[in-house]
Amino acid sequence: MLQNPFISGFADALTPPDTRLPTEWAADNLVIAHSERIAGKFQPDYAPWLIRPIDCLADPNVWASTLLKPVQGGGTQALEVYTLWRLANDPRPAIITGQTDKDVELLVLDKFLKTIMASPKLRTLVDNLPKDAIRRDRMDFPLMPIDIQGPGGNKIQSKTRPILICDEAWKYASGVMSMLLKRADAVTGKKVFTVSQASQQIGETAGSEPIWDDFGSHWHQGSQESFCVACPSCKTYHSLETHTKGDDGETDCGMIWDGRNADTGRWNLREVKATTRWRCPSCYEEHHPGKTTDERQAYQKKMSSDFVWVVENEEYAQPGHCSFRYSVWSVWWKDWGDMAVEYLLAKNKLRAGDLADYKNWIQQRETKFWTFKHTEIPVVNTRPPSGYTMEEYTPEELPVHEDGKPKPKIKEAPLIPGETSRHMSADVQKDHYKIVIRANAPGLTRQLLHTTVTTWEEIRELQVRYRVPDAYTVIDCGNWSQEVVKECARYNWLALRGADIDGFSHKRKRGRPENLPYSVQIKARDTTSKASFAWKFDWSNKRIKDMLSRLHAGITENITWELPDDMDDEMVAAMESERKDPKTGRWVKIGSRPNHYWDCECMILVNMMLAGELNLDVDLYEEIDEESKV
Repeated sequence: MLQNPFISGFADALTPPDTRLPTEWAADNLVIAHSERIAGKFQPDYAPWLIRPIDCLADPNVWASTLLKPVQGGGTQALEVYTLWRLANDPRPAIITGQTDKDVELLVLDKFLKTIMASPKLRTLVDNLPKDAIRRDRMDFPLMPIDIQGPGGNKIQSKTRPILICDEAWKYASGVMSMLLKRADAVTGKKVFTVSQASQQIGETAGSEPIWDDFGSHWHQGSQESFCVACPSCKTYHSLETHTKGDDGETDCGMIWDGRNADTGRWNLREVKATTRWRCPSCYEEHHPGKTTDERQAYQKKMSSDFVWVVENEEYAQPGHCSFRYSVWSVWWKDWGDMAVEYLLAKNKLRAGDLADYKNWIQQRETKFWTFKHTEIPVVNTRPPSGYTMEEYTPEELPVHEDGKPKPKIKEAPLIPGETSRHMSADVQKDHYKIVIRANAPGLTRQLLHTTVTTWEEIRELQVRYRVPDAYTVIDCGNWSQEVVKECARYNWLALRGADIDGFSHKRKRGRPENLPYSVQIKARDTTSKASFAWKFDWSNKRIKDMLSRLHAGITENITWELPDDMDDEMVAAMESERKDPKTGRWVKIGSRPNHYWDCECMILVNMMLAGELNLDVDLYEEIDEESKV
């Protein structure tokens, strides 16, 4: 026989309130039933980084707890513990919001409800409810009706609730988080608990300070507390980070590992996993968790049990708003060695211009906000000096005959050691041309010149002076194509055009067609002369720029792509002018940085491949030693 829920609620109200903190109460009353790893009675010490973010909301002076958590780091359980503690001890109307309707329904009806049914203290609350009290979008508990919905639901706009539970707020559309907070502001005694991975920067102020999205702004307005563990040697407390500097400002600390081949630069991932350890920024002692999985987990768990929360924003924090952050390195069931391997694989893709995995690492593992700075792929500024200048390879300036041929006794242009060929490219603009010239030798390609000229005659003069063959001189024909074809036909140059496609099909005598990053040769007619034509090739922007980014990053093992030490600022900017869009896989400009020299380098790479001097396949030149993957 069902009891009247209102009579039952009145009887419960006569029971003295449980004044314990939420995690203390949960240790005695919650039975987790939806996870094999944490099944059984709730244990606060299992994930100690969750204790303070949950318990601080029991403080009447705290209205918001905002937790940055890594994926698979136990963050969702924090929402569960707080919600069910409030349901049993201080019930008030609530809204639980997730990234989608389906996700939040799964969170509440699958996880929360299973814990309720497995916990005797809470099971009676469900047993006394009418059959239709628990629905996909609502749980009608006495004194605490809970609305369940994604961030686009109409209840966000139409209802005000004193308890606001937000899961994965980084995915909320612009304005949703702000609207939720405004609705909560209308209620006395509001409590807002948000657990999410990090989001991203959306702009910057005139002073170059970051402007965050809604969730990022909300977190940064809080106390910004970091989970710090004690060094087993010196007992100083530090947050566990992928990389950090020691107290001397110079020593590399944080997570370190061995396994890099000094000759090839490749990583042996088995050795990386086996040697990953933590170096203390204060005493510089290194702490290795052990050899076996059990030893590593026990060591990492012991480290995470001795901790403090360090406040980073005490002076400017919003009153009553506590915000927290812990990284994946603090989560003892995530093996340090596995995380180091994941990090290196993400960094490897970043060097090839693919930001997606590295962005996931920053947001979902390090629990840091993605900034504009992260999108700038380092290429030139991190390269060591090449040891030469353009001036060393500048030939003597001599006039050229009208027919474009040099005088018989013209001085030879200086050669690089073992030189086998030279290539020149021109990026065509409305009133000028960007020029790059390279010389090649076995295992080496060295840039001899980058400059700007204003006429076709100057292009021809540079070609002749630097002794570049006609067939190895390539001109961009993406714009002003008829003019380019005319000049290419005149001097027997090649016309090249970039295309936003993945590759081109080439027939072979036997077998399936081959997919290459450039097209078959195309005969382009000079419209000013019936008999005149030039050869043209299209090339894949995506594949050629993937390859070029690897060459510039210095992660190919069989060729060195050199830049002069006296390159100008425009050349430096050009080498960092584009990034790879993680959603489309296409290369896009970074702001207003000039990318003309970048395109020149791409065209020379294409011409080297056409000449059979270079055969790059993106998959062959990973920084990671593929055979050592674990």
